[in-house]
Amino acid sequence: MIISGSIKENITFSNHELSEQEIEKAINISCANFIKELDDKYEARVDQRGKNFSGGQRQRVAIAQALIKKPQILILDDSTSALDNETDLRVRQNIKENLKDSTLIVISQRINSIKDSNQIFVLDKGQIVASGKNSQLLNTSSIYKDIWQSQEQKVGE
Repeated sequence: MIISGSIKENITFSNHELSEQEIEKAINISCANFIKELDDKYEARVDQRGKNFSGGQRQRVAIAQALIKKPQILILDDSTSALDNETDLRVRQNIKENLKDSTLIVISQRINSIKDSNQIFVLDKGQIVASGKNSQLLNTSSIYKDIWQSQEQKVGE
């Protein structure tokens, strides 16, 4: 949730016990490095709902918000949909490397965001119709394979 205030207030929710190092780490993991390029850096103003930032920038700030809490379970619900594939991959790799003891649940329509997951659930009309790893689902689920092929085709164009 992005609120009007400073970048720092958005990431910490005014938790003054957080160190600059903890804030910096959350920013680095979420690939929100654009913050360091802003004139006022952490004190840069955020408009209501983050209107003065792009969708991808808002998503990276929201991910930093979640990471700063050091969650045991982190749920990312289409939280990288506005990021390009390269940044999405870097964010996922950073989370995997830095939250090794956490459970990560990723909800995504983008196969790239979930293909390396330990377990993938395929839903159709609200029902789980298949589960497994990417390689298994490509062989056993026509729905998953169709989505994968349509997205791979778009990337290749």
